[in-house]
Amino acid sequence: SSHLGSSRLRKAPFCARPALGLALQAMATSTLPAADTFDEELEDLTHAEKVKDVLMSARVKKGEFAGHVEDIERGSISKELLYRIRYDDGDLEHFTAAE
Repeated sequence: SSHLGSSRLRKAPFCARPALGLALQAMATSTLPAADTFDEELEDLTHAEKVKDVLMSARVKKGEFAGHVEDIERGSISKELLYRIRYDDGDLEHFTAAE
């Protein structure tokens, strides 16, 4: 990946798909931690860590939208793995393995 350095995890999910965005917003209000505990830096995994993960490059489908795992990052505080999904239409989202 050409991504260098760290990025910031968005506090609220962004989605160009209105219906999906509303569903994620509804989930966010009930399942996400408080905004001040959710905002953390993201760290890149090493190439070796990424290739060991069976979800790297996996195809995903959310409703009618398909995409693939483009990259895997780790929360600098929580150490939780976050999978960056690139949908076929170019949109991006971060998800945990459970999501």
